[in-house]
Amino acid sequence: MSLYLDLDLLIIGNIDPFFTHDGRFCMVRECKNPELGYGDSSIVRFFAGLESAALDRFYATSGEEIGKVYADKEQNFPTRTVDEVTF
Repeated sequence: MSLYLDLDLLIIGNIDPFFTHDGRFCMVRECKNPELGYGDSSIVRFFAGLESAALDRFYATSGEEIGKVYADKEQNFPTRTVDEVTF
């Protein structure tokens, strides 16, 4: 299990709940347009090696296509390509 945190985050409390939250691939919900169902990649909890298909798809997709399909937000890509995302 791995927890990714952006470098500009300030931790002010216990982070244990990030490790006990249900789900295989967890992200914070994108707050500007939550109805779109995208995640915010500033906090991501995942199991290393379980999302290799999403990584393969990323390498096989051009930057132009990612920009066009995912509204120029690279964080939208994992939300739509992992097998299961939990917010």
